[in-house]
Amino acid sequence: MTIFSSGVQQSDEQQEITEWQRRGRLSTFGYLLPALIVMGALTFYPLVYQFYMSFMDYGIRSLNPSSAVYEAPEFVGLENYQDIFDTGASGVIQRELRQGSFNFWRVLSFNLFWTVTNVLIYSFIGVVVAIILNIKGLWLKTFYRGMYILPVVIPTLVMALVWVKLFDPENGGVNYILGFLGGLIGRGDGSAANINWFGEGETLVVLFDFLPIPLAYIAMLSANVWLQWPFMTMVTTSALQSVPDDLYEAAMMDGASYWQQLTRITLPLIRSAVVPAAMISAIWTFNSFEISYFIRGGDFLYQTEILVTVAFRLINQAKMYGLASAFVVIIFIVLAILTFLTNMVTRASERYDE
Repeated sequence: MTIFSSGVQQSDEQQEITEWQRRGRLSTFGYLLPALIVMGALTFYPLVYQFYMSFMDYGIRSLNPSSAVYEAPEFVGLENYQDIFDTGASGVIQRELRQGSFNFWRVLSFNLFWTVTNVLIYSFIGVVVAIILNIKGLWLKTFYRGMYILPVVIPTLVMALVWVKLFDPENGGVNYILGFLGGLIGRGDGSAANINWFGEGETLVVLFDFLPIPLAYIAMLSANVWLQWPFMTMVTTSALQSVPDDLYEAAMMDGASYWQQLTRITLPLIRSAVVPAAMISAIWTFNSFEISYFIRGGDFLYQTEILVTVAFRLINQAKMYGLASAFVVIIFIVLAILTFLTNMVTRASERYDE
């Protein structure tokens, strides 16, 4: 009788646990439901509809079904994607944009080069600045941490215009600084340098015999690094605050040098925060429309164009929404592949202690 009662009691307890788990799952779903509704309306539906548009001949007259001049979009299959990869002089993009010789692979190559170089530079600067500001006893530490947030709060358009003025060929501060430094080392009379940073055909270097990097890239790089490094500094600073002081005390007792503490304690423990932040920054930089568009203002030779600026021109200038949708789908695929590969190489989603 006792055994039977015990079995009944255990069965009741299991039912209560199961009921509690079921209610917990329902409660969790209830909390997530509002966010799912908002994400579905603002993110998932536009993505699906844009994918649909990429297979259609979608022009400006196809936007409003109630318009008197409405034209129903026609299904064209993969034609929009074929037009994007068409590198001929009579291609659709060249004809519609009337701007130079468009080559998708050259634009993609510059976009990738632009992203990688930016992320490496401003991630390094951000981490170094955060480590320096984390030194105990540093004077005015709070003031410095407040100052490096300024680039983040300044509107990107304002920042881009400021950097355009700094690199102005005639009155820009960069040319004056270069001329002054040249005078100090005996390479000039100290007057402003004569460098046309935004001139057509002004090439810094040619990579792989098909990818010209113009001088304007230096201006774009400087502006974007100045804009992005504070984010990496903030993330690194937060990660540094979570590193236990006991580890450093134990390392010092064992005779570890500052470099050994940095490479064996600090960097491994902040990797789980810095690497995902760098991946997010890479996506931002890959799609940094403001930097490319407002600083360069378009490029006849497509030397400083990135994928999102070409897609913008297809919408704003050519009014070819189907072709632009296909362009955006390709951007999404490229970013998904880059994110997957970066995550696999850096193990950003893994625990740092595994």
